Amino acid sequence: MAEWSIVISGPAGSAKFDPNPQPVSANDIVSWSNRTDDPHTIVIDGQPNVQPMPAPAWGSSKPAYQVSAAVTYRCKDHENETGSITIKTAVLLLALMAGFFAPSLKAQVTCAQLIGGELKSPAEIGVHDEAKQTTHGTLVTSGEKQLIAFPKGTRVTTGPITESNITCNAQWMRTYRKDEPGPNSQQPNAPVVLPEPGPTIRTKVGDLVELTFLNLIDDLNFPGTDTGDCDQVQGNSGQVYPQTDKMPNCFHGSVFTNVHYHGTHTSPNSTADNVFLEIVPSPRSKSAARTPAITAASVKDQFAEFFANCEKNVNNPSSAQIWPRIWNQLPKEYRETQDKELGKAQPNLLKANANAIENGAFPQNYIGAFPYCYRLPVFKSDAVPVATAASHGAGSMEHDDALTGRPVIMGQAPGTHWYHAHKHGSTTLNVANGMTGVMVIEGDYDKQIKAFYDTYGGITQQVIVLNQLGGIPRREGGNVSSPGPYFSVNGRLQPYVTMKPGAVQWWRIANTSSRTTLILKVPAGVTWRQLAQDGVQLTDRNYKSSQNADIVLASGNRADLLVKTAPQGQGATYPINAMLTMDPAIPTTSTQMLLSIKTTASQPGDKDVPFMDPAPTQPPFLDDIKDAEITGRKTIVFATNRNSGTPGFTKQTIDGKQFNGEVGALVLMNQSEEWKIVNESYAGTNIAHPFHIHINPFQITEVFTPNETMRTAKGTGSVSIPASSAIVTGYGTTFTTEIRPGWVLNIPGTGRRIVLSVQDNTTLTLTGAIGSTAVPRTEFTMDVPRYVFLNSPRPLEGQCYLDPNDPATWKPCAAAPQPPLTERIWWDVFPIPTGLNVTWAGNTSGTKVPGYFKLRSRFVDYSGYYVIHCHILSHEDTGMMTVVYVAPLQPPFSHH
Repeated sequence: MAEWSIVISGPAGSAKFDPNPQPVSANDIVSWSNRTDDPHTIVIDGQPNVQPMPAPAWGSSKPAYQVSAAVTYRCKDHENETGSITIKTAVLLLALMAGFFAPSLKAQVTCAQLIGGELKSPAEIGVHDEAKQTTHGTLVTSGEKQLIAFPKGTRVTTGPITESNITCNAQWMRTYRKDEPGPNSQQPNAPVVLPEPGPTIRTKVGDLVELTFLNLIDDLNFPGTDTGDCDQVQGNSGQVYPQTDKMPNCFHGSVFTNVHYHGTHTSPNSTADNVFLEIVPSPRSKSAARTPAITAASVKDQFAEFFANCEKNVNNPSSAQIWPRIWNQLPKEYRETQDKELGKAQPNLLKANANAIENGAFPQNYIGAFPYCYRLPVFKSDAVPVATAASHGAGSMEHDDALTGRPVIMGQAPGTHWYHAHKHGSTTLNVANGMTGVMVIEGDYDKQIKAFYDTYGGITQQVIVLNQLGGIPRREGGNVSSPGPYFSVNGRLQPYVTMKPGAVQWWRIANTSSRTTLILKVPAGVTWRQLAQDGVQLTDRNYKSSQNADIVLASGNRADLLVKTAPQGQGATYPINAMLTMDPAIPTTSTQMLLSIKTTASQPGDKDVPFMDPAPTQPPFLDDIKDAEITGRKTIVFATNRNSGTPGFTKQTIDGKQFNGEVGALVLMNQSEEWKIVNESYAGTNIAHPFHIHINPFQITEVFTPNETMRTAKGTGSVSIPASSAIVTGYGTTFTTEIRPGWVLNIPGTGRRIVLSVQDNTTLTLTGAIGSTAVPRTEFTMDVPRYVFLNSPRPLEGQCYLDPNDPATWKPCAAAPQPPLTERIWWDVFPIPTGLNVTWAGNTSGTKVPGYFKLRSRFVDYSGYYVIHCHILSHEDTGMMTVVYVAPLQPPFSHH
């Protein structure tokens, strides 16, 4: 669904609404942007259930209004001010677009320009100083009016996306950019531009990253931006959102932002990867110019002073130094400006800062600008140091190692990482708006790849940012049924990459979408090998065994691929298709062509380029975490449960709680632990929650997937199902010899359905009735499950029996594929296998068998608070997150 802002301008009593009428599609969201000195209150004519929507002077209306039919509206405060909202038709849309673009043909962008075209690399930031070992740059949060594609009907399959598949709307979107926006770029009449991801941050292992971060969003273009209060949406029948959602676990504060650096092994505190920060937009003049008070120029000298001090205090690339630690270590002039401007704009946030400072904590709230400064540490030893909390002798008071200068136990892994907005309550919306980008951290890994391919004339790198660009979250729109956005690639739909026949390219791919898992399939005529997972390089054995394997990218995952075209494939086009799913273990029919490869004609001198052999050498800090290192174990449970009431929102929890800021997992620094991560989401909510932890990567030792499929086969004959029935009738079927209870039928029109019982060759019963639409006679397929919960008849070869009455048996069996015992892969996001509600004749209520995986991680080098959460970001925003505290202190009585 799209989101629209109607501008109020002009003198009180004769103010104008623009556009008027405002054309929208059904279920779109509308708000009013008041660019006057007078408050306005909008009421909808003839709709008594719609409460008045106040729009304060130089502010946006709240609640927002969800449109279900054409309406007229008026200003309650000024009798003569009226306007209307209409429902778009195809003819009206064409006329609107023609008129919209008429004033500035140079700025005109079209729906056709979103589709196809050669892949465009994102902009880059990051000026490296080799002598000082620093990388500095500027990252700007801004607003842009972009042309965004909304799917029509249901998602298309692997074929091309065309203008007949999509509707394009000009939308205000929150963005990351390398440059400050122009003076008119956030005005109501700003030109429409095409979307693109945030700039690529390019830096090096060992560098001190110095990033000037600016929040220059004009909040008048975005509704529901108040802090301390959930976004509010109402429709003609009453409240649409927040319903059962409550602060802080609701969508709110969408223009307050920060940056989370995925995959950086650095401090979670102060000016590093601190996701508890929130930076409020710069104050603006209450005039048509909307001039920001805080800009890059206004903080230039303050930040230069801060970065110089940071270089002095974080001066050892191989040590886990943390600075600043307290508020007073920031420049005095910057602190004074922050107190002044934050006190005027958000006095409650200033008060929260004062409380934090009084208690010795680093304050969380800032306005307009913030200086990020942190080190990407170098590991210099030949072997992994022993991870132990008591590093300074029995009986001594233990402090965090940042104060002692101890060398890091883990270094920064070079590779493809990424960054995104991570302010709780607005993460979903900001990521869906495109506030994501890749962070390339170069090191020995890159040097070895480049050295190998220099003998073949070098290697082309492609930075590929995948995202599902869109407006407000579906939950905020009342869970109105609609297809999810198409995946964009660097902001475009189905672009192409040009390659020579027989060439090899290095693709750095990041799935930065807020929700959906992709499974990439290699096309005929192309081969690939995976170099790294989540920015951490693979061993040579894993690299070689990955040839042409499916690439699973849950939300947040990255993959480095070497991609090679066939030497004889001149002038060929190879589509890169992906299956879209919420659970990699459950096949779906939802697929999309992400991009394609177009090969040029062969030229004299072209080489058939090989894959690199061997893979880059892994540094010793990426050695496996061994049994002897484990000093603690935990079980952490993710769960989705459906709330009662309308619109039936789900409740997202970790260990039975929604996020409340309290510590959910306590770990002693410089120790290794093994955690069992459990998924208690069951049938009806088959969601493999992508588990994500900040600061330290992890290895997988065990995976239990109750829904694991051994194989899929085409069924004999055809089937039909009456409306609202669980009884399947077969035609030419052999149910008794071909299907067993617990198997899954894939039936067009009703999806995957578990078999409860088989009556005879032409009749079987599913575990639940289908919907109100009958399934006409159709062919079907069967998923043969790995795990069965009935021991009679005897399980097939490769199947495993689990006793539904004995939880001790609910674990992977010998036949189930498992992670290797050595040379394990490192991750920072991994989907938790969804649970299974097991039913059989005589127990139709079911027994719930959760899925899980086990991880090992070294909680080393950096103490402090950070988070674990589900990387389906609407789940994180609505409660599926908790705090990890890595404690730096050991008691001084260890000698007793």
